[in-house]
Amino acid sequence: MVIDCGASTVKMGWAEESLINPTRIAPNFVTRGKGAQNKLVAEQIESCRDYTGIFMKRPYDKGYLLNWQLQKQIWRLPEMYKEIGKKFNPSETNLLLTEPLFNPDSLRKNMYEVIFEDYGFKSLCNCTSPMLSLYDYQTNHPHVASNPCALVIDSGYSFTHVVPFFDNVKLTYAIKRINVGGKLLTNYLKEVVSYRQWNMTQETYLMNIIKEKLCYVPLNFLKDLEITKLKGDKNNIKRRYVLPDNITNTTGYIKDLEPKPSSYNLLGGNSGPLEEQVIFKIT
Repeated sequence: MVIDCGASTVKMGWAEESLINPTRIAPNFVTRGKGAQNKLVAEQIESCRDYTGIFMKRPYDKGYLLNWQLQKQIWRLPEMYKEIGKKFNPSETNLLLTEPLFNPDSLRKNMYEVIFEDYGFKSLCNCTSPMLSLYDYQTNHPHVASNPCALVIDSGYSFTHVVPFFDNVKLTYAIKRINVGGKLLTNYLKEVVSYRQWNMTQETYLMNIIKEKLCYVPLNFLKDLEITKLKGDKNNIKRRYVLPDNITNTTGYIKDLEPKPSSYNLLGGNSGPLEEQVIFKIT
């Protein structure tokens, strides 16, 4: 069994299946919708009719798994096995589980207790996402496997890691953590929309949906900027979205050439763009 457990989502499946389409992809949080009597766990959020004012409780804090009781509720392994017609027999199942870089020994010990004592899995292979990403890339691109040097940029919900490898071994002393991830971008979008249009400071879940559905990185910023000035069908960038007041508003925004999240002084000693800060620190 394979579990890719992150602060934002959890992906679960079996090694004999295609990892492109895992058995289950679910939000990694528990919440209670407006007016709901019972809490909503993971993908049960899809049954919620009103996303406004949703407060999410996550088992992760600052990128590390701290609440295993909550995480087990989200995994719901026995129920998941039953839904797909498989027998839940962990004593005969090997588990591959991802863990964050620099995971403290105390948190890793808690993980071992849950996997072996609570669930009783046959064996466990805990591995980091950058290592698996490198293995996948080398498998699908054999011509680069002979190069001993590799650099993996793993950008997640809480932060981004820049991980250098040599001969498939990560150079721990050279790994850099940057406090930029999906959470920061969602919060930044909340600030922009709240300042210019509508107070969305309490609508983290809703703004995250808007970010994932509507936001993108332009390959040609100036060209896309000109498209936003067009009217009618010629403007294929403009989108409409219904805000919590049930009124559809269309408002145009001019974006900075250099997005603010990428120009923060995140590593110290250098206030240039994010990519320049990374190069400055690893050289």
